[in-house]
Amino acid sequence: MSVLNDYLVRSAAALTATVERDLTAEMERAVSTVVTALSQGKALLICGNGGSASDAIHIAGELVGRFLKERKAYNVIALPANAAVLTAWGNDYGFDTV
Repeated sequence: MSVLNDYLVRSAAALTATVERDLTAEMERAVSTVVTALSQGKALLICGNGGSASDAIHIAGELVGRFLKERKAYNVIALPANAAVLTAWGNDYGFDTV
């Protein structure tokens, strides 16, 4: 089996396991919490590590920049977007505390 096929088989198995767990209630609660917070003007903090840090910055930009429709910008902060703070903190207090 090729590396790609192996990856696809493992991905399909992970998706099937997730569907079987039926996380609908948990996902609906998470979405409701985010929607409530944003509608109240509270900040949504998004984080990620490595490539996921870039994803966090991207989705924050979409939510602040009126993704799909013209609306008031949401108060969203991508924590990995401030490299100066992250690296200064890491140097001063250790990267395990960032």
